[in-house]
Amino acid sequence: MEIFIIIALILAGLLLFIVEVFLIPGISIAGIASAICLLYANYYAFDALGVTAGFITLIASGIGVVAVTAWFMHSKTVDKLSLKKHWITN
Repeated sequence: MEIFIIIALILAGLLLFIVEVFLIPGISIAGIASAICLLYANYYAFDALGVTAGFITLIASGIGVVAVTAWFMHSKTVDKLSLKKHWITN
């Protein structure tokens, strides 16, 4: 049961991180809730399952955040959100 809770917390944290990155850029409730879910998943893994499972959870959540960030950087969303100066030519 503990493993299911940890997986659910990591997935919820990554989902909220995706919402934070793609839909609501900046610091918002989704970003704070994402951090809380990921941190609590790591704490719960260390507390309930031990050091080895804790480090596995820590690595998995870190890889998940890096993968979501890389996915965001390679998508077209960055171009839509970036500030570009358009020169008006007459």
